[in-house]
Amino acid sequence: MPTFLLKTEPSEYSFADLVRDKRTTWTGITNPGALITLRSIKKGDELLIYHTGDEKAIVGLARALTSAYADPAKPGTTDAGAPRFAVLDVAPLRSAQRPVTLSQIKADERFSDFLLVKNSRLSAMPVPATPPTTPTRPRAAHRALSPVGGPLTSFLAFTSPKRKRGSSLPFFSWVPPLSEWALLFSPLRLPVSSQRGLFGTSSLLRFYPPRMISLSNKPIAITGASSGIGLATALACAKAGMPVALAARRQDRLQDAVREITKMGGKAVAIACDVTKPEDCQRLVDETIAHFGSIYSVFANAGYGIEARADTITDQELRDIFETNFFGTMFTIRPALAAMKKAGSGHILICSSAGSKIGVPLMSAYTASKAMQDHVGRAMRLELEGTGIHVSTIHPIGTHTEFSKVLIEHSDGRKRQSETPKHKKQTVEHVAGTIVRCLEKPKGEVWPHFPTRLALAAATLVPNFADSVLRKKFKLKQAR
Repeated sequence: MPTFLLKTEPSEYSFADLVRDKRTTWTGITNPGALITLRSIKKGDELLIYHTGDEKAIVGLARALTSAYADPAKPGTTDAGAPRFAVLDVAPLRSAQRPVTLSQIKADERFSDFLLVKNSRLSAMPVPATPPTTPTRPRAAHRALSPVGGPLTSFLAFTSPKRKRGSSLPFFSWVPPLSEWALLFSPLRLPVSSQRGLFGTSSLLRFYPPRMISLSNKPIAITGASSGIGLATALACAKAGMPVALAARRQDRLQDAVREITKMGGKAVAIACDVTKPEDCQRLVDETIAHFGSIYSVFANAGYGIEARADTITDQELRDIFETNFFGTMFTIRPALAAMKKAGSGHILICSSAGSKIGVPLMSAYTASKAMQDHVGRAMRLELEGTGIHVSTIHPIGTHTEFSKVLIEHSDGRKRQSETPKHKKQTVEHVAGTIVRCLEKPKGEVWPHFPTRLALAAATLVPNFADSVLRKKFKLKQAR
């Protein structure tokens, strides 16, 4: 468990810098009280990293690679023979999923004796070994503690360590018995080490609700922004205070969108972009930074569908759809990711599809390209953990857009056989709203239509039943 807290000014050296460097020598502590704490740190101790300045929040967890030793740049000893100035080598362990602010800590009476609250000037301090005793709550309070409501809904402040075999517990193992029974069969299970109490390695201040990210003045670049989900998301992001770079091939429509955003008080720029050309995608990122000073998020949204049997679709049709849907996504996010890594924060959004989780007859090329987006998104989400960069995949169902019109054009004008009924389609405004909420509270997957997510989970569990449903929907005859 964390036993010490170290402070740093993020503009000088942030936790993201520590993650990038993989290890560093922690220097610069001169306060006598903080030096006493630093000298007591031993190799292997876990350290909470706290950002000072405007952030004032615990942002990460690190480990001491060495015990404190004399600062070679400032030799000398105290009267007791201890180094007058000490340093130690530190390596990052994991980043906070949701930083815990000083105001949150001060607001909880359980932390009234925490030195962070009592003496905020100390740059190194011990962390209490155990939290103050919390009175036993009566059964009447069970509803307030349940996972469906109340202020104590659990969350992990730090990404979980690897689970050891046979050591898992239900996610809400701390809740009252009735809730435990309800969650016993939950697919979301976490390691025992994640259940160590208020100051455990993976559960610091676990009872606080997640903090929303302010989107004000955080620029976003959106491809496929001339219509549909891309345009609706651009408008929704602008309303949330984000400067928006709209990218597509149809410049006239982009200019109309820019005028609409500007009229409502937002900031926007139109950039001509063909996502199948890497140089266009690089220019999109460069011009976004040139106009707005930075790029916080990129939404790889450009794409289209084609309806054809898997055994008759041409090689060129396959290459074309993968060039736009998959390679266009990679061309878009790579230059944006490079800028985000330098900034130490960002959010990558990939517009996949509900069809990414299942092969659909007559749509195999489209769903395969969407599955590749989904898989890359998940891989990047895990690969970028601890860097401050979030990766989310969006999984919409059929929406009221030009998608069908474009699909028919790419399918040689053939009438659609796999279209979602109009009464079951969602509006692009609804999908855009879920995307903005994901930017405010990052999560791995965004499902604008939750029943579809449940249905696809069932299809994975019972594939034969899923086949029979698809066979009936598309009126396919089973070979005999």
